[in-house]
Amino acid sequence: MFFLIGAPRSGTKLLRECLNANGGIFIPPAETEFYISFKKNFTKVSTRNLKDQVDFLYRFVCQTPYATFLKLESNHRVCRDSWVRYLTEDWIGDVNVQAHFEALLYASQFDPSQKVLLGDKSPSYMQVVDVLLSDFEDAKFIFICRDPRDVVLSSSRAWGKSKIRTAKKWAALNAGLPALISKCNSNIHLVKYENLISNPDKTVESVVQFLGVPYDDAWHKRLGITENLGGAKGRRGIFKPEQYFHHPKNYIIDGLTADVASQLRYHIDSNFSQRIISKLFYSVLSFPLAFFDIFRMFYFDVRKMGLWSGVKFRVSYYLNSGKVGGG
Repeated sequence: MFFLIGAPRSGTKLLRECLNANGGIFIPPAETEFYISFKKNFTKVSTRNLKDQVDFLYRFVCQTPYATFLKLESNHRVCRDSWVRYLTEDWIGDVNVQAHFEALLYASQFDPSQKVLLGDKSPSYMQVVDVLLSDFEDAKFIFICRDPRDVVLSSSRAWGKSKIRTAKKWAALNAGLPALISKCNSNIHLVKYENLISNPDKTVESVVQFLGVPYDDAWHKRLGITENLGGAKGRRGIFKPEQYFHHPKNYIIDGLTADVASQLRYHIDSNFSQRIISKLFYSVLSFPLAFFDIFRMFYFDVRKMGLWSGVKFRVSYYLNSGKVGGG
C-alpha cells in the first residue's frame, strides 16, 4: 500500500482524485487520520481471536470522523464482511495491525471485489512517518508540496483560519522533508502542486509508474469533483486557481516560511532580521492564534452538520488524530 501526505491545502485531495481516476488504485474519499489510535486499539485485542479483533476495531472506526466523512462524501459505510474477507482470503501472513488497517481501506470500497492498490490520504501522517515505516515495511510514500503563500490563502478561504499560524505550520511540517527522504530511501516520490496544475498528464504518469500501476492516459476523462471547500467548491477536473500565484508581500508570513521554502525551491525574499522578528512575533501570538483556529474549525463543522453533530465530530477528530487547530 502507499500513503499520500503533504501539508493541508497542498493538493493532496486533487492528487487523490487523479490517482483514483487512473484505475487500479483506491484511496478512500475520507482521511483516516487516526492510525496511532487505531494501533493502540489493536494492541488491546491483539491476543484475541480474529472475530473479536475485527469487532473491536470496527466499532472504533464507526465512531471516528472517518466513518462520518465516508458517509457524507460517498454515502457509503465501512463493510465489516469485506474487512473479514480481506483478512481471511487476501492477506498472507500473520494478522497484525498493518493487515487490519489495509482491510479497513479495502472495506471502504464500493466494490471490494476489484483488485487494486490501496492507499491512504491523511496529511497529518507526515508527523508519524517513523511509525508507518516500522509497521508498513513495504509501503511507499507520495509527498506533495505547494508554495506556502498559496497554502496560506487557500486555508484562509476554505476555513477562515489564521494566515500566520498556517504559515508557521507549513514551515514546521515541510522542514522535515530532507529527513523524510532519507528515511524512506527510494520509497518516496515528490510532487509539486504547481507541476500537477501545469502538466497534469506527465505528473500523474510519474506517480502511477512509481506505484507500479499501469498508466491510463484517459484518466482525466473520469475525473470528477476535485475541490469541496472555498471559492472553488464543486469544481470538476484540474483548473488553475487564478486568485493564487500572485503572492503579495507579507512581512510575517514571508519571514516564517522563507527558509523552508528555499529548500523546496520556492523563492521568497526575506532577510535574516525579518525571519527572526517573524518568529518572535509568532511566539507571542501562538496560543491566541491556536484558539482562533480551534474556534474556526468548530464553527465550520457546526455550520455544516448542526450544533450537536458538529461539536461531537470536531471533538472526536481531535481525540483520535492528536491534532489541535484543524487540518
